[in-house]
Amino acid sequence: MAMRWIYKPKIVNLSVPSGGQLSLLIGVKSDGGDVDSVDVVERISNEVAAVVAISPPVDFAVFTEGLQQTPEAQGGAADTEAMEAQALDISPNLFVDAEDPPTLLIHGDADRTVLITHSELMYAELQARRVPSEFVVVPGAGHRIALDAIVDESRGESLSDEVETVREARLEWFNRYLLDDH
Repeated sequence: MAMRWIYKPKIVNLSVPSGGQLSLLIGVKSDGGDVDSVDVVERISNEVAAVVAISPPVDFAVFTEGLQQTPEAQGGAADTEAMEAQALDISPNLFVDAEDPPTLLIHGDADRTVLITHSELMYAELQARRVPSEFVVVPGAGHRIALDAIVDESRGESLSDEVETVREARLEWFNRYLLDDH
C-alpha cells in the first residue's frame, strides 16, 4: 500500500524590493503538489499561506521597452526577443489566478526606485481575480521603507510613523492568515 499525502505547512513569504518580486512569484506560481509524481519532491506542496511584499517590482516588461542590446552587452548574442520573453516569465502580475494566497502589498508613494505603479498593477490583478489582498500606501515613504522597517525593529530603535505603518500592516496580516484558521 502506497502512502499518499501532501504536507501543507503554514508559511508566509515576506520579502522586500526584489525579494518582494520573488515572494510574489512563489505565491502565484506555487502548486499543491502532485501525489502521483514519481519524484518525492514534486509530491509536496510548495504553497504558502500568505505573501507580504514591500515595494516589489512586478512588471519587468517595462524594463525591456526600447532596449537596444549590443552583441557585447549580451556576450555576443543580441537577442532582445529572448530578454523580453524572460522579462514576461519573471513578472508576477502575469500569473495571478483565483487560487493564489492572500497577498499584502506595501509601497511608499515617494518611491522613485520602484514606482508605486508596480504595486498598483499587482493589486489590480489580485482584485480582478478575487484573491484576498490589501494594498497599503505609506505616504511620504521612499524605497528604503522596507529596509528601515526591518533594521529599526531589530535594533530596538523608536520607529518613524512610516516604519510603524509597515510594521502594523505586516503583523496584522500575519495574525490574520497564520494564527486564524485558514
